[in-house]
Amino acid sequence: MKKVLRIGGYVRVSHEEQKKFGYSIKAQIQEIENWCNENEHKLVNMYIDEGYSASNMKRPQLQQMLNDLPKLDAIVFTRLDRLSRNVFEANKMLDLFKRNNTDMIGISEDYTDTTTSNGMLMFNLKLTLAQHELLRGSERIKAVFEYKVREGEPVTGKLPYGYKIINENGKKKIVKDEATEPIVNDLFEHFATYHSIRSTCFYINNKHGISKDYRTYSRILKRELYTGKYKTNPNYAPAYITEEQYLLNQEYIKANNKVRKNKNIYLFSNMMKCPKCGLSFVGKYHDGCKRYFSYTCSNRKRRNGCSYNKNITEIKLEKFLLDNVEELHKQHRAYVKTNVEKLPEPEKENVKKRIKEIKIELENLTYAFRKNRITAKVYDLEYTELETELNKLQASLNANSSLHIAPDFFNSNWKELYNNLEKDKKRALWQSLIKEIKFDEDRNFTIIFR
Repeated sequence: MKKVLRIGGYVRVSHEEQKKFGYSIKAQIQEIENWCNENEHKLVNMYIDEGYSASNMKRPQLQQMLNDLPKLDAIVFTRLDRLSRNVFEANKMLDLFKRNNTDMIGISEDYTDTTTSNGMLMFNLKLTLAQHELLRGSERIKAVFEYKVREGEPVTGKLPYGYKIINENGKKKIVKDEATEPIVNDLFEHFATYHSIRSTCFYINNKHGISKDYRTYSRILKRELYTGKYKTNPNYAPAYITEEQYLLNQEYIKANNKVRKNKNIYLFSNMMKCPKCGLSFVGKYHDGCKRYFSYTCSNRKRRNGCSYNKNITEIKLEKFLLDNVEELHKQHRAYVKTNVEKLPEPEKENVKKRIKEIKIELENLTYAFRKNRITAKVYDLEYTELETELNKLQASLNANSSLHIAPDFFNSNWKELYNNLEKDKKRALWQSLIKEIKFDEDRNFTIIFR
């Protein structure tokens, strides 16, 4: 019985493609809607990135779509190059799709089955061709860019602090900004004297009544453009300092940067994934009266690209495991034993009969959903329950009694031993015993044992 899929449609077009080829957002949307209707699937949401290139993943609706993957069965697009033209990024997305059991479907080109080696070959071949076309366009832009640099013309409208663009005889030119020139001169002079970015920050802010932070002054001091040089043109802009002064400043900056060694040990590193976006949870710490450890979504921490904002506190998770892991492991072993034992012959007919009944129930349930007689929430809940029962029954018919059972770790005074371990040994113990710690958005834990 074919399940009605919850579909997310993805549509993208860049300004250049729209202007040059007439690619239409509306036409892509229509194709996706028609495909969903013809295949009797449910279009849950349409994600539209208009005016964005496929060269990277920094697209707002793409990020929203990736966050929504746990709620979707498949992502549909017209062609693969609408989703990505970057082989590396596309394979990262494919991995994320697989972790969320979400299919990737292009409807205006030959279907690519990424579960096979030949399918992966076609998938990467299509991406390579799309990336090649993108790079050809990039090479043309690069040639124009290099010409402007040689001629001393600005290649962007945003220049470093202390510079501005003027029009001279119909041609754009970079000059010093008279409003900020004294500040930049004071900045370089003070740093050359005291060799401290923090001291320079306080001095300039107080003297000139501004409020720039440490990182801003650090970026200015590291910028080679202040010598007048940019790329291959040594006279691209008027200089504030000499090349020798610039190189000397870089040595002073290195002395400002203290090398820090990460001495923090996280017990549950690489064991948790975000319930929303599927990316790994990473450790972080907070210093109060003592140091506290917790875990947060790496997607949110690095790029603020995930809406899941709850942290997992390490001390609470450790207590949960110490209190519950022994019983959970017993349940795991009992479940494995139950599911690997072969059914006695008399029960096989009853199992086969129940399998047929479940398949009929699934057909009736799907029909009711298509006719909007039940909600998507009810449909998903009942379908999952029936599907789970069906899988268990089918597995019981073909059970393999030689399945490996994990050794019984807990036949000892293990808690006392655990409490006497160093933290790195505790981490090694958990990672040898537990494969993954799953949790839902309310932080209810499920332990997957090795």
